[in-house]
Amino acid sequence: MDSPLWKAVFYLVTFATLGYMAWQFARRSREWMKGKPVEWRSDWVKNILLNVIGQKRVQASRPKSGAPMHLLLFWGFLALFVATTLLAIATYSPLIGIPNFHKGLYYLIFETTFDVLGLFFVAGVVWAIVRRAKAVRNPASPISHQPSDWWALVLLLMLGVTGYVLEAARIASDPKPWDTASPVGYALAQALGHLGPSTYVAVWWFHMIWVWAFFVSIPHMRLKHMVTATLVAAGVHESPMGRLEPITMEQVELTGKIGVELATEFDRWKLLSLDACMSCGRCTEVCPAYNVGKSLNPKKVVADIFTALQTGANVPTTVTEEALWACTTCNACVEACPVHIQHVPMIIDARRNLVAEGKLSGTGAVMLRQVGSTGHAWGQAQGSREDWMKGLDVPVCRDGQPFEYLFWVGCAGATDPN
Repeated sequence: MDSPLWKAVFYLVTFATLGYMAWQFARRSREWMKGKPVEWRSDWVKNILLNVIGQKRVQASRPKSGAPMHLLLFWGFLALFVATTLLAIATYSPLIGIPNFHKGLYYLIFETTFDVLGLFFVAGVVWAIVRRAKAVRNPASPISHQPSDWWALVLLLMLGVTGYVLEAARIASDPKPWDTASPVGYALAQALGHLGPSTYVAVWWFHMIWVWAFFVSIPHMRLKHMVTATLVAAGVHESPMGRLEPITMEQVELTGKIGVELATEFDRWKLLSLDACMSCGRCTEVCPAYNVGKSLNPKKVVADIFTALQTGANVPTTVTEEALWACTTCNACVEACPVHIQHVPMIIDARRNLVAEGKLSGTGAVMLRQVGSTGHAWGQAQGSREDWMKGLDVPVCRDGQPFEYLFWVGCAGATDPN
C-alpha cells in the first residue's frame, strides 16, 4: 500500500466513483429543476436535525418492524460514516500542520464506540433482508420489489462485514496491546489467527471494491433516497395539513390554466420528493380508499406522477381520473410518509385541472353546482342544513358543551336524504 502506484490507483478509482455518483445525481436534478421555483424558505438546520438525524417521521412509521429496522440501519450507517470521516481527518491533518489526534484515550474511545455501533448497522441489514424475504412471499404486502433491492442489501451487508474482517485482519497481522478496545474486531482476529501483511492488504482491497461498487450503485437504486430524502427533509415546508393553496387570478392569467396538467407545473420540491420515494407502501397501508377496494393507491400515484414527469404525459390521464376522485383527502398518506411526500396536495392540484377542463360529471358536478348556487350540497335552503339531525339528539359545538372528540359531518353526494 505504500507504493506510489497503488496509492495512485486508490485515489484515482475513489474519486472516479465519487465523481460518477455526483454526475448521476446532477443528471437526475435536471428533472427536479423542470418544476416551478419553490416559494418558501425552510429552516433546513432544524429540519435536518429533526427529520434526518432524529428520524422523526420514520419513528412513527411501522413501529414494530420498519421503524426499528430503519433506525438500526440509519444510525449504524451514520456512525460508520462519522468514524470514516474522523479517520480521514486524522490521516490527512498532519499534511496541513495539525498534529495527529488519533491516539491515546481518544483512540480507545473511538475504537470501542464505533466498533459496537457498527453492529447496529449489520443487525439492521440482516433484519431488512429477513423482512424483505417475508414480504416477497406475501402477495398482500404493500412493499414493492425490484431485483436491485437485493443488490442494495448485499452491498450494505458486505460493507459492514468486510469492514469488520478488515479490522480483524489488521489486528491479526500486526497485534497491539490496545487492540482489545475493538471488541468485535479483536474477537474475529482471534478466530483468524496470525495473518501476514500481504493478506491484510488483500482484504483491504477487497473491502474497497465493495465501497466503490456502493458509490457507483447508489444513484441507480432506492438507496438514492439517502441523498434525495435528505434534501426533501431539509426543504420541507410546515403548513397546516389539509390547507388548500389559493389560486390567484394573476396565476390563471399567466398560465392559462387552473391546477396541474403536466408534472412540470408542480414545484421543484414536490418533484424532488417523487424521486425520494422508497415505495415502502406505508401510504397505501393507511389509505382508507385503498383499503375498501377503490382504485386509489397512493404509492402508485407517486410512481405515476414521476413517470409523467419523465415522459411529459398528462398527469390526470397517467394517474387516472378514477383514482384521483377516489381520494378522500384525509391526509393519512401524507402523515405516514417517512420522506414527506405530499400526495394529497398533488392529487388536489390534478383534480382542480379536471374541474377547470370540464371533466367533472355525475353527482360530484351536481353537488359543486348546488354548493356554489345555494351553499347547500343538496340545493336546498341553507336554513335546512341541519334537518337531517331532527330527532337524533346530536350535540353541536355551538351549545358550548365540552367534547373529547369532534365529528365533522360532510356530504359528497347530491341525493336528497329525504
